[in-house]
Amino acid sequence: MSHMPRATVLTGNIADNWRTLDALHPGATTAAVVKADAYGLGAARVARALRIAGCQTFFVAYPEEGAIVRKAAGKAARIFVLNGPMPGRDLALYREANLTAVLSSEAHVLLWTNTVQGSCALQFNTGMNRLGLPTDLGEKELAGLRRLQPVLVMSHLACADEPDHPMNAHQRKAFNEVADAFPDTPASLANSNGCYLGKKFAYDLTRPGLALYGGTQPPANVHLKTAVILEASILTVFTGRAGEQVGYGATHTLTEDRLLATCSL
Repeated sequence: MSHMPRATVLTGNIADNWRTLDALHPGATTAAVVKADAYGLGAARVARALRIAGCQTFFVAYPEEGAIVRKAAGKAARIFVLNGPMPGRDLALYREANLTAVLSSEAHVLLWTNTVQGSCALQFNTGMNRLGLPTDLGEKELAGLRRLQPVLVMSHLACADEPDHPMNAHQRKAFNEVADAFPDTPASLANSNGCYLGKKFAYDLTRPGLALYGGTQPPANVHLKTAVILEASILTVFTGRAGEQVGYGATHTLTEDRLLATCSL
């Protein structure tokens, strides 16, 4: 066996995590965020496992990622591109891979309207101030957006990992106004931690990402599995003495004699 460090990706566990999250909100579609190569675990194999588990909706960051996921997830899947369209090669990929652009700015809307005119979603800024169209648009502007026939309206929670944070209620209230302005369009607010905030945050579609890979701290009644096992050889084991420092910058001082091990990572 090689002594090189190795990471084993447990796609079966990722699929089980999706099923667990899907069961939290039976009335909503549960998507899967597989951006950044499924958080470094391999978007193609993860998307393939999730498709077999029943997932039909995916989110990526770039159209290039979307093209990879399309091959793995099949023709029937809906694939959203979170970063939205940019001029150039990006636009051709939307057509070729049948991707859905998430439009988050006036520039996105203008570019999409004047070029691809394909399937799109609209993202609104409900308080995070990262991406999103303003929520205080007039009826004329809203009517123009409705003419795009978006397949989804969405926003992103800033503090979902803190269930009692007032920002959650603030954003939900703002997003309710967005959803009311698009009564015939599915709505999505919950990210990974948003899935744990209850039915009021689920709307029509949830978007777990890091939770699929075991990277959140779910409530006690939600049991998620480890998605990756990291293994490495131990190079040496020795005793460090009280008062000695450990590591670059001498950032840790031992308060007592401790057994130390150095791994080959």
